[in-house]
Amino acid sequence: MTRIYYLISLMVLVGMTLVAQRPIPGGFPRNPNDQLVDSTEQEELTDEPPDTILYYSPFKLKQAVFFSDTTLSNVFHQYDVIRYQSIPYAHLGNVGSSYRPLVFNNEKRQGLDLGSHIFDLYKQRYEDLELFESRRPFFIARFGQRNFRQEDLQLEPRLGKTFQNGLHLNLMYRTIQYKGDFLQQITKHHTGAVNFWYHAPKGNYDFILSYLFNDIRQQDHGGIPNAEAFLKQSTYRSNPLTIDEYYIDGRTKQNDKSLSIQNGFNVHVKGTKMGFTHRISTQNSSNTFFDETSSIDSTYYDQYYVRDTQDITFKSNGIVNEFRLDGLIKESSYLMAGLKHEWHKINQGPSQNTLNLLSIIGEYDQTIAGKFHFNGEGQWGILDNLGEYYLNGKISAESKTLGAIEGHAILQRSPVPWMFRKLYSHNQLLYDYNFDKPLTNQLGGSINIAAIGFKAGLDQSIISNTIYLNASRTPSQEKTAISITSVYGDKTIDFGKFHSHHKLIFQFSTNQNVMRIPAWYTQNVIYYQSNWFKNNMFLQTGLDSRVLPSFKTQSYFPLLGNFYNSERAAVALHPSVEFFFNFQLKNFRGFFKVEGLEYFMYYAGKTFYETYEEPLFRTNMRLGFSWILRD
Repeated sequence: MTRIYYLISLMVLVGMTLVAQRPIPGGFPRNPNDQLVDSTEQEELTDEPPDTILYYSPFKLKQAVFFSDTTLSNVFHQYDVIRYQSIPYAHLGNVGSSYRPLVFNNEKRQGLDLGSHIFDLYKQRYEDLELFESRRPFFIARFGQRNFRQEDLQLEPRLGKTFQNGLHLNLMYRTIQYKGDFLQQITKHHTGAVNFWYHAPKGNYDFILSYLFNDIRQQDHGGIPNAEAFLKQSTYRSNPLTIDEYYIDGRTKQNDKSLSIQNGFNVHVKGTKMGFTHRISTQNSSNTFFDETSSIDSTYYDQYYVRDTQDITFKSNGIVNEFRLDGLIKESSYLMAGLKHEWHKINQGPSQNTLNLLSIIGEYDQTIAGKFHFNGEGQWGILDNLGEYYLNGKISAESKTLGAIEGHAILQRSPVPWMFRKLYSHNQLLYDYNFDKPLTNQLGGSINIAAIGFKAGLDQSIISNTIYLNASRTPSQEKTAISITSVYGDKTIDFGKFHSHHKLIFQFSTNQNVMRIPAWYTQNVIYYQSNWFKNNMFLQTGLDSRVLPSFKTQSYFPLLGNFYNSERAAVALHPSVEFFFNFQLKNFRGFFKVEGLEYFMYYAGKTFYETYEEPLFRTNMRLGFSWILRD
């Protein structure tokens, strides 16, 4: 216990030296309650304070979101992009590594799907762009580092500038670089966006020129059998064990580039804002795995071993044309209808294929009396994607005394991922499947009683034609319907300057062999927050814990960039505990945290897993800051 008290005291002293700024929307943690949606047009902003910062979505330029730089949120210290999502994820034990959801998540899958989604949350996407507007130029930077090591850091600068003639410049760049605790585990990400947005002074024309890039690289060791036994032999950090005979030394690389031109024409008629938008975009993507293997590695690759060099590449080059008609009616109704055409050329080994996709798209959003809200969106394929669709509807009602209640439904028939259809290695066909398209139906609802800080919900999902990698790491399809029930609760407790936030999720699946998800998951944050030094510094400090039960998880197969259902994949209970210290000094924010405090409660060499044979990092100190500068 003395070691723990000493460690916490040291953390507080070091943390007092840090400064930081609340993160902006997008790439870093945020509190959704701090951003308020408004329908203000740019030409109407003359009365806004000079420090006002707004941002827009490329497809919803009629609606602005106010960025409010107020107080810290209790997730500010979560530097890892997968840690501040609404559901839990598991990765390979290093920041920026391949991940998968631990809770069933009905993600939208329409259009081209190459099949590997292990890095999606790290990538920049056009529909997620934030086009900033501010009278004064501003620069926002975020930095994070592990154990004061240069090889373990991440950095994200962002610049916004609005010119007098309606031209906006937005630059964004993010790099993630972590060496990890084990050999062959390095992750290196470089992602960014350059956006020029011209908004005519009268509001009748918009032009957006955008370039996005994602370059994500990862070393792959293929899993470490008996990692705990190796860690018991010596202090791994000071004297890393060389266990090359258990490693492969593969390299995964995913690269995406997109150049987009968007034109929009707008008309204002008696409180109604109508517009026509056209966007054309080039899309170039590649997924590559490379490993200069030897005959020893043939056991690991098994049926995928053709030659000493493993080289699997999927490439796609395409053009996307999108046409939209939309209107904002008296600030309470939004309607959009359009067409989206995609043409892609896909190369894998000697195989060359083209996809000609055409979809009808639409969205409707309605608010009644400020209390009732309905939102629906849909996409329906009619060419090579005939029979594919995505329908998402949500309805909610809000009362100041009773709270809010919402219900939602999602219906989706998605394409078969390209990677699971056919695969070549050195021009040799390894498999060729003709799977049926996966089908997912979900119905759910929740109730939120703000007066007591409580939220509870239920989701019922029925999935069929499920495609997955089996124990032999080859694609399989489970045609029998699988039922997944998710029950969740969320509770916030405030007692003076002490606060806590608790989340609990239960999951029930009728086929646990295919759906490798835990039966339950909980997260608990307990912290103190107050203003110190005559209200000049606002701070938060406390403990953040997550508990993942023992369950049959998945293993990771880097050659296909996917997780698979191995036969021996049970992992033990993992109680994760972290200490954090966040603070704010005017426009500066900072955090200091220590991860892996649970290791102090176990014997030396204890190792925890969330993915089979992929040990998690051990106790770490991390620090970071973010800072906003205005001209």
